Amino acid sequence: MNGYPSEKVFVGFVVDTIGLVRNTRALKGLHPTLDAEALRLVNLLSGRFTPGRSNKRPVAVTYTIPISFPAIAPTSKKLRKRCDSSFTANTR
Repeated sequence: MNGYPSEKVFVGFVVDTIGLVRNTRALKGLHPTLDAEALRLVNLLSGRFTPGRSNKRPVAVTYTIPISFPAIAPTSKKLRKRCDSSFTANTR
């Protein structure tokens, strides 16, 4: 839709033995700004996980989750011009 990315950023991370999010990384990104936002959102989840268990002991678990960003065209002409040049030059 008008050259704006509307897919998913896949974020990989580890939930450690106390439920904290560690080692966040964008495994499949769309645009540097969207990738950074996806990482920020996943880091906000730190401490909200229950650690995995193996033999009744807490263990670190690796996760990969998709974060969707809908394609929304900017409404103002000034913002549209700035976004058009940014997204068309930096999309993959």
